[in-house]
Amino acid sequence: MAGKRKTADQDLRAEILRLIQEPKYRPLDKIEIADALGYGAARRNEVRRVLRDLEQAGEIARIRKNRYVLPDAADLVTGTLSVHEAGYAFLTNEKPGQSDLFIAAENTGTAMHGDRVVARIIRGAEFSRARKPRAEGRVIRILTRANETIVGTLQQTRNFLLRRHGRSATRSQHLCAAVVN
Repeated sequence: MAGKRKTADQDLRAEILRLIQEPKYRPLDKIEIADALGYGAARRNEVRRVLRDLEQAGEIARIRKNRYVLPDAADLVTGTLSVHEAGYAFLTNEKPGQSDLFIAAENTGTAMHGDRVVARIIRGAEFSRARKPRAEGRVIRILTRANETIVGTLQQTRNFLLRRHGRSATRSQHLCAAVVN
């Protein structure tokens, strides 16, 4: 039974990638993708599961209004974030041979060192202001966290902040903490 499901998922995965790679493809949401592939409402959960797996693998990306595209078509890069003490970061591209992406401190959002993220290229290497020209981006989605647990001191300010222990307090090490009433 598990073997049949795995084969069915691989077939559906191939169908979805084929659809998204078509030259006339326009970004579709999960229901529209299911309809385009001829899957009825009863099989939409399969489509959702495979779309989630493809997104986690970095093969497709979810953009505004939960529509799916190929990352290259939307200037998106998937990779692992390396955060510097000063707050800026570099995104190591998952595709071999591709250069790193610079992420300014104000563009890291709540992503932390080691997180696997999707970033949008906001300035190409040819327009870089750095000595060593490289593209610049902004984190738009965190796919997986490197650390599930963070130890620190919760400080009450206007927006509660969590200060991590063991390091100097830089902008990248402050995290917005949700307050549960």
